[in-house]
Amino acid sequence: MKTIASFGEFVCDTWWAWVLLLGAGLYSVILYNAPKTVTLDAKHWECTMAVPDGISTRCTEYNYKGK
Repeated sequence: MKTIASFGEFVCDTWWAWVLLLGAGLYSVILYNAPKTVTLDAKHWECTMAVPDGISTRCTEYNYKGK
């Protein structure tokens, strides 16, 4: 418990520790909320259901063709 208390005193006494902890927390939130993307190629995937999207279409369902 003495180690935890001394770490708490260190963080409270040094301004750059606050900045470091805040930056690490902010960075982890940004990474967690980052959009997940994948790339599908026409060689292995085919569109099985498309919906209108303006003057073009957007595929909402894909089927795996295999290797």
